[in-house]
Amino acid sequence: MAEDGQTGAALQATLAVERGRVADRIIWGGYVAIGILIGAVVCPTIWLIVRPSSDTIVIQSAFEQLEKLSAAIFPLLGAWIGAVIAFYFARDNFESAAQNTKALLQEALPDRLTSIAAAEAMIPADKLLTVSTPEDDGRPLYGDILKTFEAKGLSRVIVLKGRKGLGVIHDSTVNRFVLGKTATGAQAADIKLSDLLGDPAIAPILDDTAIYVAPNTTLAAVRKAMEARSTALGSCRDAFVTTTGAPSDDIVGYLSDLDIAKRGALKS
Repeated sequence: MAEDGQTGAALQATLAVERGRVADRIIWGGYVAIGILIGAVVCPTIWLIVRPSSDTIVIQSAFEQLEKLSAAIFPLLGAWIGAVIAFYFARDNFESAAQNTKALLQEALPDRLTSIAAAEAMIPADKLLTVSTPEDDGRPLYGDILKTFEAKGLSRVIVLKGRKGLGVIHDSTVNRFVLGKTATGAQAADIKLSDLLGDPAIAPILDDTAIYVAPNTTLAAVRKAMEARSTALGSCRDAFVTTTGAPSDDIVGYLSDLDIAKRGALKS
C-alpha cells in the first residue's frame, strides 16, 4: 500500500511537471499566434493607408475583409486555448476532488461500521434462500438452483450442510463450472448440485471465500476479516454469522460485502 502511494505521488508529480510544460507552450504559442494575426491585420492596413489610391471602394472593401478575418480567427484561437487548458487543468481539479472525497469516505466509513453489530445488519437465517447438502444434491444446478436464485435477484448461492454454513458460490463460478462440463460432452440439464460440490476445484472455493463471525462482531471487524482473507487466499465477500463465530456452530444469519457497504453508506 505504501509503495502504491509513493507510485501515485510520483505519477502526480510527473503529471504536474508535464502540465507546466503544456501551459508554457500554450502561452508562448498564443503570443506567437496573436503576433502573427496582428501583423496580418496591421501591415495590410498600413499599406492601404499609405498606398496612393483614389479607389475608396477598394480600400473600404479591403478593411471589411480584414475585419471579418480578425473577427473569425481571434475567437477561434481563444476557444482552442481554453479547450486545451480545460482538458489539462480542469481534469486535474476533478481528479483531486475525487481523491479527496474518496479519502473522506474511507475515514468516515470505519467510524460508522464500528458502531453496527453483525446481528443488526445480517439477513436472518430463516429469511435466507439457500441450498442444502445432501437434501438438494439431486437438483439440477443450472436449470433449477441457479435460475431460482437469479429469479430473486441473487447472484450468490448459499450452501448449507444441515444448519451449518458450508460456503457461498457466486453465479460466475457456477456458470464456469457448467460451461466446463458441457465442453466435455455433458448436458447442462444433467449437471446436479452434487457434481458441483464433489468437484475438487470447488472445495477450496467453499472453504476460503466465506468467513464466520459472531453476532456481536462489528461490521468494521467483519470487513477487516474479509480483507485479510482476500489477501491471504483470494476474493472473500461473504460471512456466515454463527452463534459463537465458529464454523461448527449453526448459522443465525448471513452478511455480504454489499450489505456492509450499504450500512456504512447510511447515516446513523
